[in-house]
Amino acid sequence: MQKKIMILGGGQAQIGLIKKAKELGLYTIVVGIEGDYPGYEYADKVYHIDINQKREVLEVAQKERIDGISMVCSDFGLKTVGYVCDNMGLSGLSELSAVSSANKLHMKTLLRDNNVNTARFLVVRNQDDLVQAERILPFPMIMKAVDLQGSKGIYVCKSKKDLLDSYIKITSLTKEDYCIVEEFIDGTEFGAQAYIYDNELFFIQIHGDLVTKIGQTNIPIGHYMPYDEENETLEDRIKDVIRRSIKALKLNNCAVNVDLILRDGVPYIIELTGRAGANFLPEVTSKYLGLDYYTLIIYGALNENPKDYFLSRKPTVKFVLSKQLYSLKSGIVESINVPQSSNIEICQIFVKEGQHVNEFSNSSDCIGKVMCGGKNFEDCNTKIDDFINKELSLTIK
Repeated sequence: MQKKIMILGGGQAQIGLIKKAKELGLYTIVVGIEGDYPGYEYADKVYHIDINQKREVLEVAQKERIDGISMVCSDFGLKTVGYVCDNMGLSGLSELSAVSSANKLHMKTLLRDNNVNTARFLVVRNQDDLVQAERILPFPMIMKAVDLQGSKGIYVCKSKKDLLDSYIKITSLTKEDYCIVEEFIDGTEFGAQAYIYDNELFFIQIHGDLVTKIGQTNIPIGHYMPYDEENETLEDRIKDVIRRSIKALKLNNCAVNVDLILRDGVPYIIELTGRAGANFLPEVTSKYLGLDYYTLIIYGALNENPKDYFLSRKPTVKFVLSKQLYSLKSGIVESINVPQSSNIEICQIFVKEGQHVNEFSNSSDCIGKVMCGGKNFEDCNTKIDDFINKELSLTIK
């Protein structure tokens, strides 16, 4: 009998997972709100339900008798994945772990209580708590909404005015009645992808992050593997703190995305979550490790031990780099021409001619992505920059 998998979300980020499920012969059910979402056209069946409505999603999952449920690149809906897994006995992260992943306060509390390196933090529920924060933490501080992702609701505060202004902004964005403020760690941001099944950690792959500063917030615009600053001693330290953070959140039977920062040779966890990272990280991981990361994730979700598949991997490149495409101005896409290039592994454009695009301010404003493999960072960076500047044509008026 054909197995069924449910995938939450029909947006651009889920297309790779949906298409791979189809390639593997699965009956693919996609759940998401109504709209012109590109992933829907690849599904066998679509249910228009808000993926955060966990009970409604569970009803459909039970009716369809699904064999697995998954999503990548987004924390929205992750609690629903855990809820369905718990109630149907499916392979995947638990609802408790999903809640810890999706809420920065829960996450930071677990990290702190398990002695995992992370920035000191305080809960802010009102303006009186801001006064308390000023007494305990030095400026600059970072204020964060606990329930947003993709650099949204994160502000660097260098003064009392910044602190109050940021708090007012966050209260208009968050669905919670609190946020957190934490110490500012000045260092190098980077990340890691990992996968755990049946409490066995298959791999931890550290990656470098390319970031750009919008206002006072760093926003990722690219990723590369391997991390160019790693050495054996540092790598051991990084992997140790990642292992302990995964254990602290009790993540299991899932991909893991980790954001870190390095200060004076000491790695600190910024955050981690029980799903694969966004911004082409599944593709970068696939290319560098020599496997298909979506396949690994799907096997795990179906409770089919993916270890043999993982052990059969065959890396073919020494270095992989991806970069986001974005616009420095708002406008209308006038023309698009994406030529074939032997130097580029993947180029995806997410917009169409005649579509409005925003000036880049956060990850959701990304309009495309480019990835290539090569000998080292310089080799890959040259290939991508030459392609973007000399071959790719994308006009915005």
